[in-house]
Amino acid sequence: GIYQFSALVASVPSMFLSSLSNVILPTASFYNALGKDDRRISSISFRVAALLTLLAVIVFIPVGEMVILKFFPDYSPGVSAFVLLVIASSLTFPIGVLGTLIVAFKRDLRPFLVLTTLNAFTVLTTSFLLIPRIGIVGGALSQIIASTISSTFTLFYALRERVFFPTAKEYAILSILPLVGIYEVFVDPPFLDVLLLIAVLLAFKFLGIIERGDVELIGKFLPRALGFVYKILFILSK
Repeated sequence: GIYQFSALVASVPSMFLSSLSNVILPTASFYNALGKDDRRISSISFRVAALLTLLAVIVFIPVGEMVILKFFPDYSPGVSAFVLLVIASSLTFPIGVLGTLIVAFKRDLRPFLVLTTLNAFTVLTTSFLLIPRIGIVGGALSQIIASTISSTFTLFYALRERVFFPTAKEYAILSILPLVGIYEVFVDPPFLDVLLLIAVLLAFKFLGIIERGDVELIGKFLPRALGFVYKILFILSK
């Protein structure tokens, strides 16, 4: 149906980002085993993940909308659900990286069993309440709600377990992520997406959010197929 198609298209950026997660875990585990500073590892991982997430979401949403409307017009009623599903599955990726670091740093994972149960209950309950009232958008909203709960839990647990040590740069990113999500839902004309993309690139470049040493560290573990990611990070590093 329309919802399944929207979910399929919306999963594309999260598939790309998940391939990066497969790099972050061995990198963090390796440097943790060497006794390197957990603070630096978590900070680098979070900032790099945030940059790539913002680029993927800002670029893919207008492209995905255009593809659906132009080539699959029968599925155009699912565009709103598509946008919400991209945000739910991809925009929270940097927070998900913190969960990966909790595993890498061998912290207690039992609370995540509770979180899994809570997420399942949230999706079931919100879907039951929302889908009969607002259709497929209700299903997408239920994913947004579950994703928000999961991300909030992971963030606070990472802080509590001292896996994440946010500085001004990390707090800025944590503010930008939900603002971009709100923008994509409520504003989102394509020409403003271009301006938003430029603004994000300039902010990361001139505020020095990604440092050259960070890129060299990540680059050692990137597979050859993701070489373009290294080039993007290198250009935007300071």
